[in-house]
Amino acid sequence: MKFRIMAFFATHLSALNYALILRIYLHVRHGRWPRGLNLLQPESFNEKITYLKLNRFQPAGCTLADKIKMKDYVAEKIGKQYVIPTLAIYDRPNEIIWSELPNEFVMKASHGSGMNLICNDKHKLDRSKAESLMQHWLAIDYSLVSGEWQYRHQPRIICERYLENTAQHSLLDYKFFCFDGEPRYVQVDIDRNSQHRRNIYNTQWQLQPCMILYPQSEKSIQAPENLARMLEIASILSVHKKFLRVYLYKYQNQIFVGELTYHPGGGCEFIRPYEFDIELGKLLNV
Repeated sequence: MKFRIMAFFATHLSALNYALILRIYLHVRHGRWPRGLNLLQPESFNEKITYLKLNRFQPAGCTLADKIKMKDYVAEKIGKQYVIPTLAIYDRPNEIIWSELPNEFVMKASHGSGMNLICNDKHKLDRSKAESLMQHWLAIDYSLVSGEWQYRHQPRIICERYLENTAQHSLLDYKFFCFDGEPRYVQVDIDRNSQHRRNIYNTQWQLQPCMILYPQSEKSIQAPENLARMLEIASILSVHKKFLRVYLYKYQNQIFVGELTYHPGGGCEFIRPYEFDIELGKLLNV
């Protein structure tokens, strides 16, 4: 429903001041109104991300935003051992041959964010419902929903190997905030499929007194033993880019690249306190 609402605004209300449209988007998405949004003289991280989204078209961004083509970029830069294995690629859900898939897998839309289906037992999966969901994904023009030009490419479905730590806990998700090729902060998502929590660390793994959209976890999250290599990977993948958020997973002592994002949350993720939004903004040169 939220995708449809924002597509309506993007399609029919484009004559409105875009900052107003973004405020409406924030309210629809998060149920609250944001602080002022200055796109003429952007200062905060969210303001600068939004400014770049609207004013800096980079053709290479379409490659990195495509979850299928992104894997080729990662393999070329750091090696195919860091790429999550692809099981199949589909143009339409009715192409899926369920009997050929393993019992556990992940389905993703190639052209946007948040369109994922995790299956940990295909015998319990409602296949008709799953195909309907994926058909809905393919009908979404995510470039209209979020105003992000890099998602203007052919939508497809990608089936990937399922990665999971244990039956009790979701895989930890490390997102590296890289500015001009230098990682500065790490966002760790915990229990995202149940009680989603999010911690922000600096590169020395010191917990920061802030939150981005979700509250901090009460759990003590140890730095991954291969943090130095993760930082190196994030730096290599983000070189020559004003900003890139690099998604990494640690699975059975292996590192995998999950995604590369130019505009986290479309510039619409609540950052508290506001001073941290400003601090991040100072690192981003527009």
